[in-house]
Amino acid sequence: MPAHTNRQLLPLLVILLFGFACGGEPTDSADPAATPLVGPREDEPRSDDPRLARGREALEAGQLDTALTLAEQLGSSSGVEGPLLRARALFLGRDPVGALAAVAEARSLAPTDSRVFATGAEFLALGRRGADAEDELTRGTELAGPSPDLARARAILALTRPGQGALALALLNQAIEADPRLPYCTWPRSQAELLTGRLVLGQGDIPGALEHAARAIELAPDLAEAHELTGDAMSSGGDLIGAIVAYERAAELGIDVRLSLADVHTRAAMFSRTAGDHLAAEKHYLDALALGLSREQLSSGADYLAERANEAHHAGVAARIRGQADVAAAEQARALQLNPGHVGARHELASMRFEIADYAGAALLWRGLFEEELALSGDGASHLNLARALKNRGLPDRAREALEAYLDAWPDGAFAPETEEMLGRLP
Repeated sequence: MPAHTNRQLLPLLVILLFGFACGGEPTDSADPAATPLVGPREDEPRSDDPRLARGREALEAGQLDTALTLAEQLGSSSGVEGPLLRARALFLGRDPVGALAAVAEARSLAPTDSRVFATGAEFLALGRRGADAEDELTRGTELAGPSPDLARARAILALTRPGQGALALALLNQAIEADPRLPYCTWPRSQAELLTGRLVLGQGDIPGALEHAARAIELAPDLAEAHELTGDAMSSGGDLIGAIVAYERAAELGIDVRLSLADVHTRAAMFSRTAGDHLAAEKHYLDALALGLSREQLSSGADYLAERANEAHHAGVAARIRGQADVAAAEQARALQLNPGHVGARHELASMRFEIADYAGAALLWRGLFEEELALSGDGASHLNLARALKNRGLPDRAREALEAYLDAWPDGAFAPETEEMLGRLP
């Protein structure tokens, strides 16, 4: 099976391997070392035809058309290995009937060859026909004896059963030790390492989980679940930054790890707060919000961001008094990033835009504040500033509308006299 399966093959593997990533405790299984293995039999030689090697490489890379072409060129010149290569390419190409026909062709060439039984058993196992796969393995062992290929097939059957990842890994290691040239092992080994890593992590073995995850990634660098396992293990071990990196890689590869990633960011934020690294804490909280957490879910983090926003706002006001306009604008922008509803920061930014004759920008900010005052029944002066900005933009009618809207809402409001006076001065 391929180690670096392309994206076109993923839907097929998801269907075939439904239930692979099951957790739980291992089920009772025979000791994989109970049946000793020997290397490949003399009557089952491995072909050295370079087309076979290229075909297997193409299969590993998900290049099914290339693998099929090379398998057709091979025909029966390499014994059963050519038809079996074609069978695997057809199986991954969603043609199980053609795949089984190719297996039957190989069987006609060598009725007792263990590689034929092994391939058939793997297809049956991946098609969730476990009992039939068991029968195929039994017949293959009776006719050919124990072989590395049959051990690989039994490992793949174990992968389809909950809690047997460690058994699959033991079988594969045993098979490869008996025959280092054993093909089609990369993909099942990566899956076995992944499942074993999840098992040992559940048992509290964080270093062991990281080792299995690293081996899975070495075999299949784009195996998203292995990167997720790395994140889980690092998170459990307190390596929060490492966990963030691993989860982000898993997300890039298509896994939804937003909840796990947000949780790690909030924990990292708390750690940074304790260490006095406030900029890092702010970033972690903001990243958690970007991942979908609400400010209520941040708990004390929401209050922390509000406090930091106030500090940024006051720093911006002080910078503006000193004449440092750029610093003042940056601090107010940071206050709004930390607390988008910060009224003081929005007013300061609007005032600064008004001062540089950016009346459109100032009006936009003040209009937002005025609309909130209307919605919340809060008497304020934002309408006066909005009217000034609109008048300077050459929009006196729009300015009049804002002032009249205030008087409609608060005819006896605190700013009613100033509002009426400004109305009288408008053209």
